[in-house]
Order: sequence, then C-alpha cells, then structure tokens
Amino acid sequence: MHMLKNVCRFALPLLAFAALGAPSLLSAQAKYQVIDQWKIGGDGFWDYLTVDPPANRLYITHGQKVDVVDTASGKVISQITGLHGIHGVALDPQGKFGYISDGGGNAVVVFDRTSGATVATVAVGTNPDAILFEPATQTVWAFNGRSKDATVIDTNTRKVVATIALPGKPEFAQVDGKGTSTTTSRTRT
Repeated sequence: MHMLKNVCRFALPLLAFAALGAPSLLSAQAKYQVIDQWKIGGDGFWDYLTVDPPANRLYITHGQKVDVVDTASGKVISQITGLHGIHGVALDPQGKFGYISDGGGNAVVVFDRTSGATVATVAVGTNPDAILFEPATQTVWAFNGRSKDATVIDTNTRKVVATIALPGKPEFAQVDGKGTSTTTSRTRT
C-alpha cells in the first residue's frame, strides 16, 4: 500500500516551469550544431527517441518496430519487431530491461536489452503513448492517450498496480526521481 501511495502522488509542476522558468533557461543555452548525419530509412511514422549513454545505444520508435542504433557508428544493430504501432521506450537504470508503449496493441512490451527478446506483455489503457521508468518507486508509467489515464506497472511483478484518470489526453511525461511524475496534455481542435 505504501508503494501505491507513492505511485499515486501526481502533480503538474511542469506546467508552472513551462510558463515561468523555461523561456529564461532556453535563452541561456548554447547554440546547437550538426556533428554527424545517419540515414536509418524505412516506412511508417516516427515518434520518441530514447538514449542509453552507458550502452552507446539510441532507441528509435518507428511504426511497428524499434530500431536500436549504435551511437558510435550510427548503424542499426538490432530491431525489436512484432509490435502494433509504437510510441516510446523507457529503460531501467540497471541496464536489464526496456519497456515499449505499444499504442496499437494497448500494451507495454517488456524486452531484454541485451538480446532484444520480448519477455512480457502487460495490458494497459487505450493507446499508450508517453512512457517512463520512475526510479524511486521502481515502476513504469504508461500514459494512455485515448483512455485519458496513466497505467502504473510494478517492474518486479510486471503487474498493473494503479490506473490514474487524467484531465486530458496525455502526450509527454517526466519524472523527478522522487516518486512524482508530470505530464502535459494536448488538445486538438
């Protein structure tokens, strides 16, 4: 029950940051420049990118698959396939497992980061989009666009421990490392 209370602490300080603090921080940042270009190719839509610096990998969600790119060479070194319209990838800090929000499958797919093999599929809300690993509670949060909620998964049991209704269609999420997650919603006219 204690974990569930920690998991359910949900706040929206990101909105205050975006409104008050982001403009001044953005103007203080250095200019970006292109240092390399990689051609990945393929058909279908592209969504979130997830970087794994210790492993020198970049996970690119790409239609029905995840391309795993070596960040030193820019070459695709593997693919995670058999998916149904994916959006994002979350990684555990131990380097063992990854979690894919499979929007078309209404599921979170758990995969072994060494082999790329699927080890579990967890049913979540409708059309999971943003996904993240919350280190303080050792949970994965899938933010479900069509059902307008967040599904919380215990990474030890790979079971859903909570579903939290949200006041809109969640699009992007962030954790603070202390057990709190934030999300932004989008509205389409």
